[in-house]
Amino acid sequence: MNRSNDDIFHLQAQADLIDAVAASLRREGHAVAEFETHLSRILVAGGLAYKFKKAVRYDFVDFSTLEGRRFFCQEEVRLNKRLAPRLYLDVVAVSLDEDGVTLAGQGRPLEYAVRMRAFEQQAIWTGRIAEAGIAESEIDQIAVLLARFHAAAARAPEASDWGKPAQIESTSEENLSTLTSLADGSAERADQHLPLDESQRRFFQEALADLEDWESAQRSALRPAWLERARNGMVRECHGDLHCGNILTTAHGIEVFDCVEFSAELRWIDVMNDLAFLLMDLAFLGAQRVAFRVLNRYLEETGDYGGLQVLHYYVVQRAVVRAKVSMLRAAQGLNDTNGKALRQGLAYLAFARGQVRRARPSLMITHGCSGSGKTTFARNAAASLGAILIRSDVERKRLHGLPANSHAGPPSLYERDATLRTYARLAALARSCLVAGYPVIVDAAFLERWQRSGFLALAGELELPAIMFDMSTDAETMRGRLRERARRGNDASDAGIEVLDRQLAHAEPVDASEAFRRIAVDTNGRNPAAAIEEAYATAVP
Repeated sequence: MNRSNDDIFHLQAQADLIDAVAASLRREGHAVAEFETHLSRILVAGGLAYKFKKAVRYDFVDFSTLEGRRFFCQEEVRLNKRLAPRLYLDVVAVSLDEDGVTLAGQGRPLEYAVRMRAFEQQAIWTGRIAEAGIAESEIDQIAVLLARFHAAAARAPEASDWGKPAQIESTSEENLSTLTSLADGSAERADQHLPLDESQRRFFQEALADLEDWESAQRSALRPAWLERARNGMVRECHGDLHCGNILTTAHGIEVFDCVEFSAELRWIDVMNDLAFLLMDLAFLGAQRVAFRVLNRYLEETGDYGGLQVLHYYVVQRAVVRAKVSMLRAAQGLNDTNGKALRQGLAYLAFARGQVRRARPSLMITHGCSGSGKTTFARNAAASLGAILIRSDVERKRLHGLPANSHAGPPSLYERDATLRTYARLAALARSCLVAGYPVIVDAAFLERWQRSGFLALAGELELPAIMFDMSTDAETMRGRLRERARRGNDASDAGIEVLDRQLAHAEPVDASEAFRRIAVDTNGRNPAAAIEEAYATAVP
């Protein structure tokens, strides 16, 4: 939507007022840093940040009235206190008194700002991934934080259209339509014409054609899943803008900020749509291993393996949205130094296009006694191979309504009937993940033939590769690992020395008739990375 002359006048008047606030803060002795986006202007002074909403009006947001800005400031604080309660403080008014423009004064409000605690820009994940990477503890922390946030988030009303096919398809059509007009130069507005050379325009148009074809096929396949997930309460009041630029790590832990406050439609979404933004952004930034560790830890916490059916669609859509935003910024010349926004938009488009071509998945299992290193290896292999990790210790307890790290389960937890049910659940989950297009690693002992045969049959039925990671180390090392794990008490496994001794005495060896592609992994010797590389060569055509 084009801004009217009145809008431009109010925007300039607001800018003058914010300049006056900045001058007031400087008179108080504060150094003032300023940041600006297309929707906000931020002053940082004295350990605090004051975020003003620009008096703008676009198709997707209306901040043109003072009352509207006050409301959305209050919404921003309400929504962001869910994931960053320490950062978001309150809403303050700007007023005019005898000393001039002041924050939190007693005069008539002239403007409103969100008051936050300031933070170092170096703490934001986008830069940290490029420079030093993210620690494993942080990866696990963000996954658990988001899992619990989604579990507690309000559910969309059943009668709403949020997260249902009509709304999802409408959003996709708008995104692709905008990109198409940018690609062929048919945009009505002069500020939506891209400076593309011929090769860029050809790539742009070919990529859009591929995405449109893929989108059409996905709609037909996913409509039932979208409806089912909406019925099951998986559409919730989420964050909506969950990329690495809105995540930071401080001495207080991980904080996620800048939730979408201005659009209910962008916020009330499937939890997998919310998670998809972070996974896409990590992969785009070259941190694919981090993305899959986040995903697997999230799934372990939530058990929402059914969400994988729709996750990949949302990953592609998130890349398309980022491409659109970057392209619009490039067309409008907003903060586009040396054509960076255009290059980034084309890179997001290339990423989205690449995601629609998926390799054939494979079924992988571990094999080995307790303490042989299965879980440590499987977690690293899953991250490296882009696979879904399914843990028997976790799913066994989930079947009994127990938290993964609970060690107070009934004796029946490990009786034969419970084991039969556990392996049946592992097979069902593996099937759903494979059908959704994801490689799978099942982390279980698989010491009896009947346990292995069901997974061989599954791979055969789906005509997929079946790989076994054959774990081994000496018995004393396994006993030492089990003692250490029991001392820490922070793992889902309950296996102790007695369990290991029974396994060593009764394990049924793998024979030649079991047609797995066996990859030996000596966790005391051979470099696990070599085994992962061999699996990759086997699993990826």
